[in-house]
Amino acid sequence: MTNQEMLIAALNGEIDDGGASWEAWIYYSIKCPYFSGDRRCHCYPIYYRMGKTEKVRFCEGVEPTRELCVRCKAEWLESEVDE
Repeated sequence: MTNQEMLIAALNGEIDDGGASWEAWIYYSIKCPYFSGDRRCHCYPIYYRMGKTEKVRFCEGVEPTRELCVRCKAEWLESEVDE
């Protein structure tokens, strides 16, 4: 199985491991898709409370939990493409 096939299988939920592969692939293989100021990012409240204003990817300087990060990236994967 190639890495590409593994990723596709994991994202399609075709690996029978209780979702562990799916979560791991999302967490480790997808960089945060949002920049500061984008309220779709689940880290926005944490980032805002820290008083951050520079334009960086949200996860830089913020320590979200793995669960929060996976939920956010999964939501992004299911959303329509920005044009």
